[in-house]
Amino acid sequence: MRTSLILVTEGLPPAEAAGHFAAVLGLLAPGDQLIVTDSGSDPDLTRRLADLAEPENLPEGADLLVLSFGATPAAGVWTQANAALAEATGAALLVVTQASGSGDAPCPAATCPAATCPTAAAFAAARAEMAAGGADLVLIGGPCPAPQPPDPLAQLILHDPAPILIRRDWLIGRGLRLAESGPAPGRLRHWQLCAAAGAIGWVADAQAPTQSAPPLATAEDLLALHRDLTAIGPGLQAPALVWLTGMADRVGPGLPLPA
Repeated sequence: MRTSLILVTEGLPPAEAAGHFAAVLGLLAPGDQLIVTDSGSDPDLTRRLADLAEPENLPEGADLLVLSFGATPAAGVWTQANAALAEATGAALLVVTQASGSGDAPCPAATCPAATCPTAAAFAAARAEMAAGGADLVLIGGPCPAPQPPDPLAQLILHDPAPILIRRDWLIGRGLRLAESGPAPGRLRHWQLCAAAGAIGWVADAQAPTQSAPPLATAEDLLALHRDLTAIGPGLQAPALVWLTGMADRVGPGLPLPA
């Protein structure tokens, strides 16, 4: 299955660019596509990417596309990701960003901390799962749910955002415009995808636990996310309330009594 890997470099320290880029290259197979975004917000990173993002650095048979935004202010992480998704041509899509607790996959290779990254083997298994099973999404890492009929609502509520492999024709067919802003756009994107998916595959990996989202900054952020979750679909009102109460301890320095 041909895959488009989208590397959103916003927030990537220039000194770490070479290692991160090499780790992404390790996931590419012949015929895959690599899309690299550069917002222009860091001139040092732009210069580093000019050296790294060259066709001769890719595995044989892989395609390269560099999206340079040069916007002032710089295009945000998820604005860049959506623009890259529109340019992707692979049957499967993987978005790699620097956003913390984002619901995307950080660099799945040995150069990343094993505690936060899915392994290359898990990514290969996810690619095979999507090719063979017809899933709209494949989640990688974290505890695999108990065997049960597909239940996107339970999966999206009970698990923090997990790395996602997305089927391109399904994403285009649903016409999803994924969240770009808000207190936790990565989490909201994950919810949107899971709620819309007809079938979700899951590849467990002991070395790649589900990412832990950072504490939400304020009670207002928590309540805003709850409103966003209930707006995704009418079947989410009850599970969203369960999620809201379970997340109360994630707000620092504590959830005020009125909230």
